[in-house]
Formats: sequence, structure tokens, C-alpha cells
Amino acid sequence: MPELRDENLSGVRMDWVYVRELFFKDPDPSEPKPTLPEATATISLEHAIATDGLSCTNRLTIELSIPGKAANPIVRAVVEARFSKAGDKSVVDISQFASLQGPVIVMPFLRDAVATATGKSRFGQILLAPINVQSLTGQAAPIAAPAAAAQK
Repeated sequence: MPELRDENLSGVRMDWVYVRELFFKDPDPSEPKPTLPEATATISLEHAIATDGLSCTNRLTIELSIPGKAANPIVRAVVEARFSKAGDKSVVDISQFASLQGPVIVMPFLRDAVATATGKSRFGQILLAPINVQSLTGQAAPIAAPAAAAQK
């Protein structure tokens, strides 16, 4: 294994990642089992930069719905991660990282959450196809600050 040296590091480290929300509704057994091509996926990307400019939070959300069925999604997953500059020599622009690289790193965790939630259901495991997250990053929105923090 190569030695970890400063020149081999990216300049950003992942502090934590967690599944913030995970919802799966097993379809009604009296109805025919829907097929995945019928499902519609909606993905949203959000990010926030810490006030000190040294860290960022990325949140990815996916909702899978069956068109023409109930308005509620059959799957909803939200995964959030925080990244920080690694060391005082980091020259990474954390804002650029949050909008471009952060979502790409978090997406496999989101795909895994969906596969895990659906894996033992009557519906069957849903494996999301690889998604070009970089093509979606221009649509990323800032994460809204909690009301209590906004009043300070």
C-alpha cells in the first residue's frame, strides 16, 4: 500500500455520511407488480457551505413514483454528507467542491440506501442505474438554514 503523504491527498476529507430519510412503500399485493421502466425518478441535489468556508454539506434526495398511481412516492431516500478541507495546506475551493465533486461522492450511498430498502420486499430490489451526477450539478440548490440559526 502506498504511503499517505500530503501530495497524495485530495485536500478534502469526508467527515460523515448518513441516511437522513428512508421510506419504502411495498405496493398493494392485489395490484399487478409494476415494472421499473414505469417508475419515474426525481433527484434533487442541495449543498451548504459553512460560514467559516472550511466545510460543506451535501444532501441528495431521490423519489421513485409510478405514473398514474397515488401521488406519493413508493421510495424516498435522502443521504447527507459533510466534507472538510484536510489540513491548512488545502487549496481546494470548498464551494466548487460542494457543487461538483460532493454530489458525485455521495451518489453511491444513495443508490445503496435504495437497494437496501427494497431488497427484501415483494417488489424486489431496485438497483438504480448509474447516473451522470455531473450533468445534474448545475441544478443543485443551497440547503435552507434552520429558522433558529437564521434568527441569530
